[in-house]
Amino acid sequence: MSRLVRRQAKGIVPTGIDRVALAYLQRFQSRSQALLHQGPWSAWLPEADSQALFGHLLRPAAARPVARLQGGWHWARMPWWSARWPQPPRQGGAGVVLHVTHSDLDDGAYVASWRRHQLRSVVMVHDLIPITHPQFCREGEAARHVRRMRHTLQGATAIVCNSADTQSALSRFARAQGLPMPPSHVLPLGTRTLPDRPAAMAWPDPEPHRPTFLMLGTIEPRKNHEMVLRLWPQLVHDAQARGEPPPRLVIAGRRGWCLAPVAALLDGDARLRGHVLERGGCSDVELAHWMAQARALLLPLESAREAALVEGSPLRTLVANPASAVSVVLWGPPGTGKTKFIASFVHLLLSRGLADNILLVSQSHEAVNNAMDKVAGSLRASSLDVSMVRIGQQSMVSPAL
Repeated sequence: MSRLVRRQAKGIVPTGIDRVALAYLQRFQSRSQALLHQGPWSAWLPEADSQALFGHLLRPAAARPVARLQGGWHWARMPWWSARWPQPPRQGGAGVVLHVTHSDLDDGAYVASWRRHQLRSVVMVHDLIPITHPQFCREGEAARHVRRMRHTLQGATAIVCNSADTQSALSRFARAQGLPMPPSHVLPLGTRTLPDRPAAMAWPDPEPHRPTFLMLGTIEPRKNHEMVLRLWPQLVHDAQARGEPPPRLVIAGRRGWCLAPVAALLDGDARLRGHVLERGGCSDVELAHWMAQARALLLPLESAREAALVEGSPLRTLVANPASAVSVVLWGPPGTGKTKFIASFVHLLLSRGLADNILLVSQSHEAVNNAMDKVAGSLRASSLDVSMVRIGQQSMVSPAL
């Protein structure tokens, strides 16, 4: 809750992790109390005050007034604020702490207090990217994330991971640190349907007929915005040379860290003006509009190492909103795992009933053969009974198919 309070009080549009926290809050709010943490203090709110706080956090942003309270720290103006803050957590009592963000996990005393007060705890681990790929994170974040993960392993009763890859990375980290791995479970993140198409199309777009492409997510080095921004002037030039409307790039996401090259392009490259739209405070209605308008959702990869860094949240948005008819462009040179991704994505769509029929096409027979081999292997491994038809000249079809 502390992360949500801090960020909403500053008027920050919820990020992916914030949305996970809000989804869990919405699911469990009726039988929960709020545990807030700041500095050396933690406080349990009484049930009535907790419900008031939960209602505030789940309220639309326009209905949340903000005030400067206590020592210059920004908190939302809420009915539970009183002189009793801060106070230590209550003593004893059986309960479960559900901690679904990484915030405050670097505070060892806070995590240790769960056991000291006889509380079981379930912690969600989203990724170990600051540890496995520190070059994509701000200075000092790797050491901080090591503390977070060590405290989680030492203090959590159980761990929830958002993917098998995260669970595997955490298990390797535990072995390297000489720490036992608590019971862990993989619970993939769910999806939420975006606002319907009429609401999305009502969003005021000054150029609704212009070819639009979308990049979705926090602007940070591992998502390769710089590469796309350097390519975009050439794409604009080529389209204009053909007498066609120039493509428009919409970047829906807040600026992150280590962004000097990207910021220089966004703020100083005159060739991008009028062709790149940066939307750091994009609402769900506006996002639904861009999803409906976009020719493609761009997820550029430069190397096999970076392929592991695609978190999948834009794809979850796409699957949650199939009526948008958006394409996904996954770019990468040979060896970056594109064929494996195709097989995994086809398996996801079929195994979860998200598609009944899939047409897999390519410019070459070899590419179709390779993709279908991977798809067939993935389906066999999970015992899915799916009919597959390979169309093409017999001499061009892989013998295995």
